[in-house]
Amino acid sequence: EGEQLRKDVRDHLIGWVTHTFGSEVWSWARFYLSGSVCTRMWTEESGSIGDIDLQILVDYIALRKAQPVYAKMADTDLHTALVTQVRVALDGYEVAPGLPLDAFVRPEHTPVEFLFDVERSNQPVYDVGRNAWVTHPSAIPYSEDVINEHILEGLGGSFALQHPEWVTLAATLVRDL
Repeated sequence: EGEQLRKDVRDHLIGWVTHTFGSEVWSWARFYLSGSVCTRMWTEESGSIGDIDLQILVDYIALRKAQPVYAKMADTDLHTALVTQVRVALDGYEVAPGLPLDAFVRPEHTPVEFLFDVERSNQPVYDVGRNAWVTHPSAIPYSEDVINEHILEGLGGSFALQHPEWVTLAATLVRDL
């Protein structure tokens, strides 16, 4: 809805996060939406978007303080445990009917590292906790983002069917690189 995530969707995401990790999770993790749900590629009229991608950025030092049981675990072991916890919690979970949630525990250790990856990929990302955009979707109504003379992703889905001229343009750009 405008510049913010719909309240019902955000409430479902926050509910899943809190149920999965406990209420203290907000002191040691940040949650971001990414993927087609954050782009202008999808509208209700265009059809299914597949799923909602939730990126989980963990502050391992803060997690160990909040949950001392993890104090002696290496970051890699803790990461594996969190990934397993997420996979179990995701089993069939839908944010809305027909809109499943997929979640990923990120490998980055700091928001700075994560934001560097976001900038490099030029993808829109939404911070669920702050209820605000980290990076806004492109105003360009297709997904050919040319960065350092490389096309990051191709046209697909309903936009490709509705605008075959964009597919032709993308093919031309690829040949010209």
